[in-house]
Amino acid sequence: MNNNKHKTNKNAIKKTIQQKSTQENTKTKNKTQKPKTKTQKEKYCAKKRILKPTPFQNVMKILAFGDHHGDVFLLEACLRKEQKADLIINLGDFTMFSQDIELIFEELAMFKKPLFLTFGNHEDEGEVKKLAKYFDNISYFHKQKITFKEYTFLFYGGDGFSREDKIFEKTMNRLTKHLNPLRTILITHGPPYNTKIDIPYENHHSGSKSYRRFIEDFQPLLSLSGHIHQGEHLRDRIGKTVIMNPGPDGTIIDLDKLYERRVAKEKKEAEKKKKTIKKTKQTKNN
Repeated sequence: MNNNKHKTNKNAIKKTIQQKSTQENTKTKNKTQKPKTKTQKEKYCAKKRILKPTPFQNVMKILAFGDHHGDVFLLEACLRKEQKADLIINLGDFTMFSQDIELIFEELAMFKKPLFLTFGNHEDEGEVKKLAKYFDNISYFHKQKITFKEYTFLFYGGDGFSREDKIFEKTMNRLTKHLNPLRTILITHGPPYNTKIDIPYENHHSGSKSYRRFIEDFQPLLSLSGHIHQGEHLRDRIGKTVIMNPGPDGTIIDLDKLYERRVAKEKKEAEKKKKTIKKTKQTKNN
């Protein structure tokens, strides 16, 4: 009797194992099967709780940082954020008066994504330009524009102390011909004048008036700058342009989201303008 009981228990265990394996196989089959028709796709999405793609999915994101002055811990913080970005932007002052610049370039080369950089007041322009050529992922820009995906980046490095900069003004007049402001990002080491990010101490604005005038006139989508450490991680606006100091530990910026918000805002303003013109016409006719 005990042997028969043992046999029946064995058979029962075998059956449960077979049942479980068949269930798992059907589950994996269901996973691999791709929905063919539209209704099947909708059911599949509902089952898996997959959201329909929004305008903000598959977006263009950048990781911007500046003024880390060779600090390994700050660079490590940026490297941890890299996977969320399509492109890395450095705003200069990545050294302390060019000390250990070769070593710092090797550290910057640890980024797997393309890195666009300019120089700050702590670096020599010629030295940075020369060293950048030795690294595949690092591209140096100054008084230049570069288009990446749908966005154009205007680079102007160095300085950070001048209130007026005629060379900058001439450079921007040359670079911005036939550019769409809504798809343009301004990259400068120093900040524009009279914003939250150009105050090194109380009631003192140290930014560039030339930068500010350009932003007021051209209205790019975004303006990124560093130099003033007290302005780290602060944001402001000049007209419709977002002004930002991304800090030495880096900030992820969703450019497509900024673009969509700007377009929606301009659309609202245009509709408002139309309504006011219509009202004034009606009142004149009455």
